[in-house]
Amino acid sequence: MSRQRAFEQIDSVARADVLAAAAARRPLGPTALAEKYGKNGEWARDVVLRAADEFGAELRAASAESPLRGTGSLHERFGATEKQNTALLEAAVVAELRAAADLGRPYDADDLAARFGDHPLPANTLIAVAGASDAREAARDGRPHTPAALASKYGFSSTRARELIGFAALADAREAIDGGGSHTAAELAAATT
Repeated sequence: MSRQRAFEQIDSVARADVLAAAAARRPLGPTALAEKYGKNGEWARDVVLRAADEFGAELRAASAESPLRGTGSLHERFGATEKQNTALLEAAVVAELRAAADLGRPYDADDLAARFGDHPLPANTLIAVAGASDAREAARDGRPHTPAALASKYGFSSTRARELIGFAALADAREAIDGGGSHTAAELAAATT
């Protein structure tokens, strides 16, 4: 089994643990998850965010009425601190941005403000996070976005899309290195094409 496959399997098992704990109303937050798997806090936060994303529709519905109500639900489900609640809510907003872009109806900053109200991060930053997240997932799935495709999907300039694709590739490389893996120059070049 390749290192990458082994990392993906650990992530999948950890995400299942988080979801099972949430379903049983015994939250497994990022700190406990990091300790359980002997990983760093950033990895654990990412796993919890992905688990929370699986509840995306519920979270987005809660966020549409009141972002603060959404964070209470997140705390109950995932045992997150206030700071982690904000990050989880951000993940729900990013999931909504990605879903809208997938349907060909990307948000602009004004649309986002109207839907979610005030958010600690600027709307354009949230939209960029959604685009980078999309680019990262597409590259992992072996179907990397071109700058033109990402720009069209989210309403970015080609320059901004190229920057976000590069950022996504570097984030993957950092995650692999932090987890004891590696990327070759050819893999990074393929991810940023």
